[in-house]
Amino acid sequence: MTTASPGTTLPPVDLSGVIDEEGVTLESVKYVTADGALEIEIGAGTKALTADGEPLQAVTVKMVCENIPPPPVGAYIIGCVYDLGPDGATIDPPITIRLYYDPEKVPEGIAEKDLVIAYYNVSTQQWVVLPSTVDTDANIVTAETDHLTLFAVYAEAAAGEPEADGGTGIWIIVGPVIAVIVLGIVAYWLLKRRRPQGPVGAKLD
Repeated sequence: MTTASPGTTLPPVDLSGVIDEEGVTLESVKYVTADGALEIEIGAGTKALTADGEPLQAVTVKMVCENIPPPPVGAYIIGCVYDLGPDGATIDPPITIRLYYDPEKVPEGIAEKDLVIAYYNVSTQQWVVLPSTVDTDANIVTAETDHLTLFAVYAEAAAGEPEADGGTGIWIIVGPVIAVIVLGIVAYWLLKRRRPQGPVGAKLD
């Protein structure tokens, strides 16, 4: 499963009438959700197979808005995401995916031109960025994919963001300062111990 949420099932991309027994599409197919938030284009001559190597008769589509796998620290998922299936299907050459984003949901400090489409790798449990283009006038991000999984409009973490490892980046800065302070304290006590504490070698009558 790509997500813990069942999502909302949308009409599938029907390929049953345009795919031959070898799994090759005989004509191009364009799919658009009712709200225009997702577009899929499959070109003629595309080989689309299930995990069992059978011709792919349909691409399933689910809209997922809750319990989405979280991105790394500093990265953002913009809006709902789309779970395309079935899992294990292969597509050659890649198909085109377009996702609409609401500019009001783009976090402050994130430039729309830097948005991308990312997919969720179930094996590694990580989001993977796809080469993408952005139409900031139409608020649409476009990418290509050769497999089906969970797709999202995504903002990458800014350079220098701390990793999700408990703040290692902070210790790189603070660590040397603490080390200097500790060394100073140790040096102070060593000097204090070596300093004479009173009269030494008093003379006898």
